[in-house]
Amino acid sequence: MLFEHAKNKTIITFEILIPLKKIGRIALKTILWIIASVIFMVLLVVILIQIPAVQNFAKNKAVSFLQGKIHTKVQIGHISLGLPKLLVLENVYFEDQKKDTLIAGDKLKVDISLLKLLDHKVEINEINLQGITANVSRGADSVFNFDYIMKAFAGEQKKK
Repeated sequence: MLFEHAKNKTIITFEILIPLKKIGRIALKTILWIIASVIFMVLLVVILIQIPAVQNFAKNKAVSFLQGKIHTKVQIGHISLGLPKLLVLENVYFEDQKKDTLIAGDKLKVDISLLKLLDHKVEINEINLQGITANVSRGADSVFNFDYIMKAFAGEQKKK
């Protein structure tokens, strides 16, 4: 019996509290498993991005994406990710639309905001160039030869 009546008082026995404790324990275990799984996945990604084969895969994907986006030749010798937010490109070559060298050199370090990437936005905080040659020019129409890259990555303007 769940309730006992004694001298006009209702007394609740422990029969109803046992299932509540069991449900609480199951909920706590489930939450802990979810947290542990997320931590494990983050650690797995951190470890995987240090493996050369994974870095090579990322480099090939980045080159394909950039060439598809800006429609000019792009070469990257090596790509590495220095956590928490440093992207290092080595032996880089970017061609402009006239098939001339736009950027070429040893090392290009880009400090990006990783949290913005979750919102599908790229925020560049700093660019560090080491051994880089950049051929920047402005045409007769006052447009720089790298303007096509900015236009390729510019998002659509929202109408108000």
